[in-house]
Amino acid sequence: MNKRERFEAFLNNRPVDRVPSGIFHHYMPTAEWMAGTKERRSFEKLIAGQLVTKRKTDPDICKIMNDVLMIMPIDVSMVKEPGDLKNVVPPAMDSVYVSRTLELTERVLQFYVDEDIPSFVTSFAPIFSLRHCLEDELHKDIMGELFAADPQAAYDGMRTVAERTMEIHRKLFDAFPLDGIYFSVNNQNSVLTDELYREIAAPIEKEMIADINKRGITFMHICGTRGQTNNLKLYTDYDFAATVSITLDRLMYPEELGEEARARYETFAAQNARQLLELLIRDRETERIRFLTEKVPPLLSREALESGAQYASAAGQTQICALIMDAIMKDSAGQGSDLLLMPEAW
Repeated sequence: MNKRERFEAFLNNRPVDRVPSGIFHHYMPTAEWMAGTKERRSFEKLIAGQLVTKRKTDPDICKIMNDVLMIMPIDVSMVKEPGDLKNVVPPAMDSVYVSRTLELTERVLQFYVDEDIPSFVTSFAPIFSLRHCLEDELHKDIMGELFAADPQAAYDGMRTVAERTMEIHRKLFDAFPLDGIYFSVNNQNSVLTDELYREIAAPIEKEMIADINKRGITFMHICGTRGQTNNLKLYTDYDFAATVSITLDRLMYPEELGEEARARYETFAAQNARQLLELLIRDRETERIRFLTEKVPPLLSREALESGAQYASAAGQTQICALIMDAIMKDSAGQGSDLLLMPEAW
C-alpha cells in the first residue's frame, strides 16, 4: 500500500497493511505563537522543523503545523466594553498573516512533492484566537466575562472572524492539493458556560466544519493542554454532517454492505430525517435528495418531507422543492388527500 491507499482504507474501515502514522508536534514555544507575522526567524524555524520531521519519521500523513501563525492577529484594540466585541477586525486577505499562511503551506508541501500523501493544514476556531488576542490587549483573561455580558456582540465578533477564516480555508483549497483541514476547537476550563458555548460558539464551529467538508475532510481536534480541560459532551453532535455523508454514500453505493450495517444506516437516516434533509438542501445536494425521495420503502417521514419542502421553497431552491413535492404527492396518493400549503413565492 502507498500512503494514500493506506489512509483511505483506514478512513473507510478497510484492512490496512499497518497503522498509518502522522506527526502532531508543536515546534515552537508558546512565547512565539504570535511571532509569525512579526519576524522571519520563528517562521523559518517552524518550516525547518517540519523538514526534520519528514526526514526522520516518513509519515503517512502530512499535517502542516502553523505554531507561529495559529493565533490569528485579530485587532481587538477597540474593545473597551462587551458591546465592542462586535467590532473586532480580522486580518485582511492581503495581509502578512494570510500571505505567510500560504507560504507555509506551499513550502511544507514541497517536502512531499514526489509523494502522493494525504495533506492537511491546521486551523483554529474563532474562540481560540479571540481569547489570546483579548488577553494580550487587556493584560488579563476576561473573555468569558465579556462574552457573558453581551452574547450577541460576542457572536457577531466570532462570526466576523469565522467568515475570514473560511475565506482563508477556501483560498488554501484553491491554491494547493489539500485533502482537508485539521480544525481545532476548545472551551478550555469552561471559559464559557456550557449553555453559552452551545448558544454562540457551537453553531459557528459547525458551520465552519460544514464549509470545510464541501471541499475536503475535517479532522476535528478538541484542544486541551497543561491541565486545561474540555467538556467533551459539548461536541457529541459536531460530526452530524460527516455522519450524513458517510450514511448516504454507503446507502447509495452499497458495495459489500451487509444487511445489519444497512439497517443501521437506514435507522440513522429515518431518525434524523428532518435535520438531514435541511443539511442536504442547504448544500444543494440534489442527487442525494433524489435518492432519498425515490427510496422504497421510504426513509423520510411525511413530516420531514413537508418541512423540507418549506425549507427549500424559502431558500429559492425550486428544483429540490419539486423533488420533495413529488415525493409528498406520491405519499398523498397512498394515504389520503392532505394538502401542503406552500409560501406564495412557490
